[in-house]
Amino acid sequence: MDRIGAIELGTNSTRLLIADINEDAIHPLVKKSVTTRLGYRIDETGLICESSLERTLKAIKEYQNIMKEYGVTRGVITATSAVRDAKNKNEVIKIIEKESGIQTFILSGEEEAYLGYVGVRTIVHSSIPTLVIDIGGGSTEFILGVDNKILYRKSVNIGCVRLSEKFISEYPVQKNIIESIGNYTLEKIASIIDDIKNMAAEFNLYAIGGTATTLAAVKYGIANIEGSKLYEHNISNFINDYSLLDKISMEKVAVIEQGRHDIILAGAIILEVIMKALGYSYVTISTRDSLEGAIYYLKNYM
Repeated sequence: MDRIGAIELGTNSTRLLIADINEDAIHPLVKKSVTTRLGYRIDETGLICESSLERTLKAIKEYQNIMKEYGVTRGVITATSAVRDAKNKNEVIKIIEKESGIQTFILSGEEEAYLGYVGVRTIVHSSIPTLVIDIGGGSTEFILGVDNKILYRKSVNIGCVRLSEKFISEYPVQKNIIESIGNYTLEKIASIIDDIKNMAAEFNLYAIGGTATTLAAVKYGIANIEGSKLYEHNISNFINDYSLLDKISMEKVAVIEQGRHDIILAGAIILEVIMKALGYSYVTISTRDSLEGAIYYLKNYM
């Protein structure tokens, strides 16, 4: 049995998973997330800024200490939407690899989608297709598959950080802003929704990533996220209630981790729009995601 560590550099969060893996079975030991906002204003500047990179390097160093404590034998770092879109991505990766000594891979949108699906497949098994939605800070991935066969995967540059920076400038958030985020999201995903509906008349719908797990934690508590179901009215009620809060009141919502209070609303709107477009009244939430997928891939293919 191998003990592997995976670090993921997301647009909003830098995350760690340490797990034991034996063939297809993954046994998570540590899973942590810290807000580093690596993709801060990436749409505006096209660059990873120095302060964001410094925060991320600090998180990586802390995670490496944890990996050492747990006796991790192999490690990998993956970078997602913000880094792959950055004009200075090559420079950023060189700095990360020099500081960490760990090989770092920039994932394409399709690769990120694949790892997310693989992660869910380590715990979810079904004879009918499964559609996994991964709403991140910079992008949203759609992955449709049956067992180990991928039928469709697509990544689109709508994420909770991108849309928050694009549309939200003051709190409470007005209804016209909520509508604008919804309309923009629907425009970006319309062709993807059509593709999915044409490929599968029936499928299990799963959501992964920080937006989905945070919304589940708000509804059911942190200990009850895995396998929980969020209904359309749960998400709609959250959007209506949360949009009325000022920034100080938002930060008092205890189960939302620091650094996510200002972006969770946009993420919730994205999820609601996707569910309505698909015609699904509920979505099942999983804590398994691209980190589990990265560990599975490292174990079996690298």
